[in-house]
Amino acid sequence: MSPSVAGLPESRYRALFNAMDEGFCIIEVIFDQSRRAIDYRFLEINPAFEGQTGLSNVRGKLMRELVPDLEQHWFDLYGQIALTGEPRRFEGPSIVLQGRWFDVYAFRVDHPEERHVAVLFSDVSVRRRMEQAARDSEANLRRMIDNMSGFVAMLDREGTVLEAGQPALRTGQISRDQVLGKKFWECGWWRDGTVQQRRIEQYVREAAAGATVRHDVVAYMPGGVRLEVDLMLVPVFDSNGLVTHIIPSGTDISDRKHMEKVLRDNERRLSEAATVLTEADRRKDVFLATLAHELRNPLAPIRTCVQILKMLTSEAPALQSTARMIDRQVNHLVRLVDDLLDLSRIIRGKITLKRQRLVLNDLLRRVCESCDALIGTQSHQLHLNIPQAPLYVRGDPDRLAQVFSNLLSNAAKFTPHGGSIGVSLCADGEYAVVTVWDTGIGIPAERLESVFNMFEQVHATGGNDGLGIGLALVRQIVYMHSGSARAESGGLGHGSRFTVRLPLRQEADNELPAGIAPAASHQPSIEPPKHRVLIVDDNDDAAQSLKRLLELQGHTVVACESGREALYVIERYHPDLVFMDIGMPEMDGLTAARLIRARLPSSIAVRIVALTGWGQEADRQRTREAGFDEHFVKPVSFEALRDLLASYW
Repeated sequence: MSPSVAGLPESRYRALFNAMDEGFCIIEVIFDQSRRAIDYRFLEINPAFEGQTGLSNVRGKLMRELVPDLEQHWFDLYGQIALTGEPRRFEGPSIVLQGRWFDVYAFRVDHPEERHVAVLFSDVSVRRRMEQAARDSEANLRRMIDNMSGFVAMLDREGTVLEAGQPALRTGQISRDQVLGKKFWECGWWRDGTVQQRRIEQYVREAAAGATVRHDVVAYMPGGVRLEVDLMLVPVFDSNGLVTHIIPSGTDISDRKHMEKVLRDNERRLSEAATVLTEADRRKDVFLATLAHELRNPLAPIRTCVQILKMLTSEAPALQSTARMIDRQVNHLVRLVDDLLDLSRIIRGKITLKRQRLVLNDLLRRVCESCDALIGTQSHQLHLNIPQAPLYVRGDPDRLAQVFSNLLSNAAKFTPHGGSIGVSLCADGEYAVVTVWDTGIGIPAERLESVFNMFEQVHATGGNDGLGIGLALVRQIVYMHSGSARAESGGLGHGSRFTVRLPLRQEADNELPAGIAPAASHQPSIEPPKHRVLIVDDNDDAAQSLKRLLELQGHTVVACESGREALYVIERYHPDLVFMDIGMPEMDGLTAARLIRARLPSSIAVRIVALTGWGQEADRQRTREAGFDEHFVKPVSFEALRDLLASYW
């Protein structure tokens, strides 16, 4: 139970909570495997709880522990409320609690999965005994009415007041003479001519017909003060089953009504806040995807032009060095964009690992080779301690390569020129242990854990920390592989050591692990085929740079800038391979692909490849459904492009 609900100050809330005459508690319902309620634990009680139940020191205890023989129907009722969220108001007895009768209003609170139920109740044993006594003796009933603490009266079957208890008279500042002989709905507790008076009259008619009637009503006190009342009208029958009298009784539930309103307002605000957060999360996803698309589009012609520059300046070392420098920076930007999107998707649980048995030794060697250029530009020494005996793990090779590439990149970035970087692999019991260490600037002791937090900037503001997402991505991916990632450092100036532990997996004879290629057949080298290629992209720089690169490879290439134009060109040019952007004016790539597949006869084989800045799984699904054969995210590497062209004969 929150100590301050919907802005109500704690002191006022506690005063209200403690002053209630009714017992109040919040319980946690406990179910068995068949979803049957078997017990409940008391989480919160008010001071009136003990007086209403006779139970003491119950907070934190189970009901079965306190009252082992409590009737099962109490657990069933609270279990139904916890599961369905439907509030219930009822009266029920408990023989094991000294035969007490309880008037109960129960409703679910907090999150549904927590199975919390709030129970507001009163011991109505006295009233129940009074009702029984009324059936036995009208005289005794009158005497009891006068001594009841709540609102109690007695009517004849026509609704005329025969007796009214002193508490009811005192509360309304009404004398007995002012109500005796009057119709109940015309008494001073109810305002003249109101809709409520007509309703109370109807309630009396229903009770006179033999029904027990219960409704919440409003009584008006002197000075216009409103009093919320839980009104019940109980018929009294004679030995022949005929109604002879009606007993109205009422309980002041103003405090409870106020608390219910506070809880409803709080629940509404929580719902509104959840809606706002959901929408904000959706907008963030859209923003990140759009940002990635807008960043990738200009990177595509830059990467393509770098490759062209390499091909045209093979005899000019200075230009080759410049091209490699640009290529490294493009790769860095691409990794930043990919890491940002990957971390967002992992946190929201929208990435599925493509697990397979793999040789961790081979994966580490490939990662180290891919980072050679970055390490070499800083004149670092790379020390490898990777055993020849294979260590097998089950994981996603691309994601694990991303983990170790991020660690190596960080080591190179935060190690001064000419430093040392090391990568080691060993087995430790049931785990493979990979360690990446460096002689770099180190990490303060107080930041060793927070270094894995998203957007954490460990070193000075304005330094070379990047976005602060690489290590967050490392830990999230390793956790998804049931492993762990830990950082160690002797402090600033003493280097860093990152340790990744992954569960080992034994090799299976009938499954070839990733990283061990099947024996290659000895075949003569075959010249890669030349293609007739159509490029469709509204970004002229991207289209023309790719056209020039493919022409240097000996392919025949035509470029156009819209899906509509592509439909016209493809019928006359007859390409065997189409590279097509998705987001284009007039007609987008998805529509163009569908029309190409619909118009071309099945005898004409044309491969359509999506070349786009949109790279999420939903984007890939849309291109597959539109008829694309492949989906490449800009900027595509020259190696991937070369392999794709070589694979199409």
